[in-house]
Amino acid sequence: MYILALAFFAPTLSLGALGLWFTLRYLHPFLRELSAAPWSRGLMCRVLFAGVVNAESEQVAQLQRIRGTYAGLIGLMMLIAAFFMGLGAVVFFGVLLGLNFLMARPFDVAEANK
Repeated sequence: MYILALAFFAPTLSLGALGLWFTLRYLHPFLRELSAAPWSRGLMCRVLFAGVVNAESEQVAQLQRIRGTYAGLIGLMMLIAAFFMGLGAVVFFGVLLGLNFLMARPFDVAEANK
């Protein structure tokens, strides 16, 4: 019983810790560079799901790398969900994730600098 619980919680917790480290190490300094509030959850979702507008090309390239890493983390979590909960859970989480992409507005850098 303990081995089964450990088999589920160990990868889930390690991916969560990796996501937290990546957020604190890369995403928050990037948001501070944009003169945005790094602890705003809504703002982080807007930046990650819809991107930024009116930003410099270096910032856009850096954001694409950050978004790619988060996509990898989400993909690994989907694999864990598929393994332990089945494809129905992956479809459910995929629909929720797709709605986030559809409903998010891009973050305007010029709006933050006013």
